[in-house]
This record gives sequence, structure tokens and C-alpha cells, in this order.
Amino acid sequence: MTSPNNESPPVAAALSDVSDVPLAASPPAASTAGRTPSRVVSRQVVVGIALFAAVVGAAGGFFAKPAPPQETRFLNFDPESTPAEALVGGWSNFESDPGNGNTFAWCANQNCSLRLQVRPEGDIVIRARVSAFGFPDAPQQALSVFVNGTPVGTQPVVGEMKIATFKAPRAVWHAGPNDVRLNFVYAVSPKSKFPNAEDARTLAAALDWFELASPPP
Repeated sequence: MTSPNNESPPVAAALSDVSDVPLAASPPAASTAGRTPSRVVSRQVVVGIALFAAVVGAAGGFFAKPAPPQETRFLNFDPESTPAEALVGGWSNFESDPGNGNTFAWCANQNCSLRLQVRPEGDIVIRARVSAFGFPDAPQQALSVFVNGTPVGTQPVVGEMKIATFKAPRAVWHAGPNDVRLNFVYAVSPKSKFPNAEDARTLAAALDWFELASPPP
């Protein structure tokens, strides 16, 4: 097997070094009585030791490589399973619905960002269960999704949990971390819209979960 840039692989390099190792000289034909001849290290032994060391070193380097990061295919927006590094910016703390216990997080800005580990093999379907923050005379809320800066679609968002779906082609993804941005039409504080509200956060929409799925066959 030829290594990149025509460099000799580790085992070949080790063997080439062996060729330059001087072997012990043969003892004289006639030795002084009672004197032990010098021990001769055979070429085969040197080659064997070098080959063994090269193989062990290569194997050690292979097993020392870290495992690739696990793909981020589903976010449940809860503290137990959602990686902290996935929520990059714009998010409020995790909350739960007192009625059913479902966890969620508010996008507390007009723009919220995710960083997802992906190993794309084709087109990916983005699905999000989302509900808009509503108030009297609110404009139509909408969600636009960008993958690594490329827009992949816009969907309306209503005041109850519904699933919004977007198709992101393979070309917008790359292996490793990918930046996904969620843009909303508005983000306002409950305190500014309801007389008795004390929540001063600017809220756009609540997300129950977010998923990257394979397109249907």
C-alpha cells in the first residue's frame, strides 16, 4: 500500500533503517584458548524486532484515535438529553408544561441558533414541533430555517404545538458541526402585551422537539 505524498509507511521506514545497522564482525578463525567469541546479532533478529516495534506502534496510534462525535439527530429540549453545546444562542431555559409534563424551550429572540453534529449521506428532512407566542392582534408568526447560511424554507407557526417540516438538500450539509439558524417574524415580551404579566423575556416561539430525519422513500 502506498502512503500519501509517496512517503514510506511506518513498517517500510523501520525496515529501511535496519539496512543501515552495522552487524557485529565475525570473530577470528582462531581464538585464544579459554576466550569466548563475541556474540553475533543476526540480521533476522534485528529485522524481527524492528518489524514488531513498527506494528505495535501503528496499532497503538490507531486505537488511540478518538471516536467520531455522535450525530445530533434529535433534540428533546430537556436537561437530561439535550447537549449543552447544541444550543448556541437565543434560547431561554428548559421548561415543562404543567399539564402534561412535556419539556420545551423558548426561542427568546427573533433568531435562535443550533450547532448539530451531522454525517450526511443524502438529503435531510428537518422537523420541529413548535408553537408561537401569541397575543391580541399579533401578526402571523413564521419560521425560516437556514443551514450553514443557506435558506431551506419558511413555514407559518400558530399558537399551538404543530410540526413544521423543511427539506434540506445534501449540498447544504457537511460532515461535522453544522450551524442551523431559526428566524422568526417577531419576538416580544409578555409583560409588554398583558397588563398582569411579569415575564420580561422577548419570546418568539416554544419548541417541544427538533429532529433531523431521512426523507421518505
